[in-house]
Amino acid sequence: MALQRPFDSPETWTAILSNTWDVLGPFPISAREQHFLSPAFPLNLSEPLNLNVTWPSAYADGGRVQWSQFQSDSEGTLKVSYPDIRWSNLRATEGWAALQFHSVLRSTLRIHPPVDSSAPHASPKLRIKLTQGSFFTIVPSNGHFSGVDSPRWYTGNIYELEQAPTQIVELPSLPSASSITDYVIYVSGDYEIRLFGDPRGYSGEDTPVLTVNMQVETDGALKRIVPDSKQDVVCDFVDGFAFGDAVGFGLRSSDGWWTVKSAALSSPIDGLTLDMLHEVQLAPTQTRTVPLRIHQSKPLQAQLQQLIVFVAAVSEEGITEHLEIMLHFRHLPIWTSQTADAIKASYFFAESMPTAFLALPPREPSCGTCQPPILALHGAGVPIFEEDFWAKSLSQQQKSWLVMPSGRTSWVPRTTPPRGLDWHGPSSEEAWASVDALAAITGDNRQWHSWSFSRGSPVIMMGHSNGGQGAWHLSSRYPDRVLGVIPAAGYIKSQSGRFIDPLLRAILDTALTADDNDLFMSNLVDTPILAIHGGADNNVPAWHSRELVDVLQTWNPQANITYHEIPGQPHWWPSVLNTEEVQAFIDSVSRSASTRKARSSTFTLTVSIPLESGSFHGWQIESLQTPGRLGRLRVEVAGGVVNVRTTNVHSFSLDLSVHEVNQMVLNGEQVTLPSATDFNDHDAQDNDHNAFQLSGRMQEILSSAAPLVLVVSDQPSSHTLSIALRIAHDLHTYHKLDSEIWRCSEAMLRAEKNRLGNGSIVILGDVSPTFAQWCLSRISSALETMPQQLREIVSSPGSEKGRIMSLLPHPVNSYANMLWIKGDIPALEIARRLFPIRTGVPVPDWIVIERSMDKIGAAGISAAG
Repeated sequence: MALQRPFDSPETWTAILSNTWDVLGPFPISAREQHFLSPAFPLNLSEPLNLNVTWPSAYADGGRVQWSQFQSDSEGTLKVSYPDIRWSNLRATEGWAALQFHSVLRSTLRIHPPVDSSAPHASPKLRIKLTQGSFFTIVPSNGHFSGVDSPRWYTGNIYELEQAPTQIVELPSLPSASSITDYVIYVSGDYEIRLFGDPRGYSGEDTPVLTVNMQVETDGALKRIVPDSKQDVVCDFVDGFAFGDAVGFGLRSSDGWWTVKSAALSSPIDGLTLDMLHEVQLAPTQTRTVPLRIHQSKPLQAQLQQLIVFVAAVSEEGITEHLEIMLHFRHLPIWTSQTADAIKASYFFAESMPTAFLALPPREPSCGTCQPPILALHGAGVPIFEEDFWAKSLSQQQKSWLVMPSGRTSWVPRTTPPRGLDWHGPSSEEAWASVDALAAITGDNRQWHSWSFSRGSPVIMMGHSNGGQGAWHLSSRYPDRVLGVIPAAGYIKSQSGRFIDPLLRAILDTALTADDNDLFMSNLVDTPILAIHGGADNNVPAWHSRELVDVLQTWNPQANITYHEIPGQPHWWPSVLNTEEVQAFIDSVSRSASTRKARSSTFTLTVSIPLESGSFHGWQIESLQTPGRLGRLRVEVAGGVVNVRTTNVHSFSLDLSVHEVNQMVLNGEQVTLPSATDFNDHDAQDNDHNAFQLSGRMQEILSSAAPLVLVVSDQPSSHTLSIALRIAHDLHTYHKLDSEIWRCSEAMLRAEKNRLGNGSIVILGDVSPTFAQWCLSRISSALETMPQQLREIVSSPGSEKGRIMSLLPHPVNSYANMLWIKGDIPALEIARRLFPIRTGVPVPDWIVIERSMDKIGAAGISAAG
């Protein structure tokens, strides 16, 4: 067989991946459906494989497909296409979405032992990079599993994210130390047209081509804990001073549990110190970014362009490793009215995650006339720190800062939405946090006081493509914090099954309600908007902006919105957000920033998840009667009386300093206004209900005020540890979110000492009855509000009683969540695919997992809510 070149020296284990791939497909698949189906669909890897069997597929003439062979090149790139499928016919009736397909890719992985087979050698771990593929797994040489075990599916880097940490994979069985051992590697190859594009756009043909790259090498790390410079975070120094207070460096455990005990400058630097925020624990093969805080009293000299950090880490066995980390940074001169570069700033997101963003300073200091900052959201696939075209496409302002957040990741490749979290959830929180971080940087450093603005300042919002969608999203959820909006080439929303009962589909779809921008246009009727779109955009067609403008003007025909469609322009052009019209809009909004926003006599506040929404003219919905459904609060002011009508609202509040109310009629009844500003819908008074408010979607577990905590079994090689490591890897890859892995005994010890912290908790399996029951005993009142079937499954011990993913309240922190994934190994593997990593995967607050999901996808869910 043809083999890829070996990546390793002959003195160590060597992994060689065959260039020959057996491919089965294509099978029709909906967007994100691969997260519900088995990645090996339609195969069952617990059964022997027959390459001569054909399989049913609606895409093929005759309705059946068979195995075929493809060759990858010497760099591991494989191109899979099916020219015999009549793609143009499928498109003619079903549209471009019919070009989405699923394939199973299969090849041989050969493990060569070291030359000296008599010397003791530990079983090798593999470093695997799968780019633009969904999932992969390695199975024994017979190609299938037997017994109760399940293949361990690892997530590929489907977006080709440039800073993805190394994926470390254990072999499913020990290789021979004296002879070659063969394994079989399976890849789920899923062509998503919104991710990889319409083939007519990139090739002029009708046939879509799936391009994946896979590289395999053994992990030859000489040390058991090693640096990972791709995870480093360092800010720029301006005029000698750090533009931020956060520094971070990446570390990976190549073997065993490690605790980073200390990290400090290797030699003193006058006027500058680095202090580690806290000890950092790494589980075996886990990658994390260690946080350091900068303290500075004197400017650095320009000749110093790197910080050398001395690190001490201690293994579980008590072995101490010392490492030296080099962190490189830029020196920038103080900006002037004629010259200014975008500055890389840093701060700590969610307590301890070093995070960077870009800031373009204004030409003049504010000097008491501070202008609102401009929050600029980049499009999909824009690595803002590696490429400067995004910063250079924005115009430097006279007195306003331009804030360019990262969105946690760049969401590569350079194609269409959606990816990552699309400026929703943690990406949304990070955008606002970047604005507040810049306020702190300029306000807390006396050399920049004259350029500062207040924390919590309202902003002018702009964005392009995915950032344009983000501008629609953030402004319509936080209307009181947005003075004006300039969305360019933004799309409306991202939406996705077969066999699914319509009622079940409706429940699942409620998990996507919060992402549908068109549902929240009522919140923007009093916000100035300049929507921009290229008339020849074949990436996000112009009708997306037209539709959002149409919906907004349906709510209020007199809404202050202008739509500019530029004939002949594509999806992106360099001056899309740098024109006289854009500048005139910014100047107009800035001039009126100090005055109260114009208020319609009648307006409607629409909310899906109260915790992810702000106020509108001072009115804010605090909780809903039925989570998952929209809540609306309609306010009508007439003759000094404020009439309020609520729909699915349990409680709301009003800031009387923003909206003065003398007399209120609530749902037809006169209300005596209290001295406090909180009001409750008096038709729905229920303290227990208010104590625990489900969100309607499991994605809320990501909105964590501190690193997420993954609780696993104490057993050294437990399946739950493997699940936790894969979730931690995906959180780091897709969202740059940090996570801690605790064994259940450690979790119980922390609970007893009241040291669970502020992070959301994920309990994996029935690994810790003591800790799980401890948590449940503290949320018993919340459980009473849940359906009886859910209460029974959650409360019953043993995986044979039920397999469930359930979002629950945190046992001690009312602002955090807990997710319990309960069940046997096959259920845990399904739940791991459904863990909320990507948009468009509709998972509500809880689902009952059945093994049939591997064959029939979401239709295999027996209950959800």
